[in-house]
Amino acid sequence: MKLTITFLLLITLSCGKKDNCERTESGLINEVITPKEISLGESAPIKLDFGIGNGCSNFKEIKSTQNGNTINLEVVIVSKGCICTEEYKTGSEVYAFKPTNRGKYFIQYLLNNNSLTTDTVLVK
Repeated sequence: MKLTITFLLLITLSCGKKDNCERTESGLINEVITPKEISLGESAPIKLDFGIGNGCSNFKEIKSTQNGNTINLEVVIVSKGCICTEEYKTGSEVYAFKPTNRGKYFIQYLLNNNSLTTDTVLVK
């Protein structure tokens, strides 16, 4: 009986922790498809294929930061859960690129082999 009460107490305490094993991380980008050229005023789709991780992980967003004509893209993954299945999920999302000026734009992203890659898009 004492063992059962101790076990139930441990389960209750572990479930009541503030640490719910939630974390946010960068997804591993496998491939990015960008147009080579677009017209000003158009919205160009940039397709990102990426790894999501284990069974507790899900796509959250594509985060973009812009500095001049350079745009850095990052896939954000959120993982919720302490015990997760060991599966490797993949995903694909589209980032809508809508430039405000003519010229060359540089789309940068980190591939799954840790190489920083840059694609150039010409806006006419």
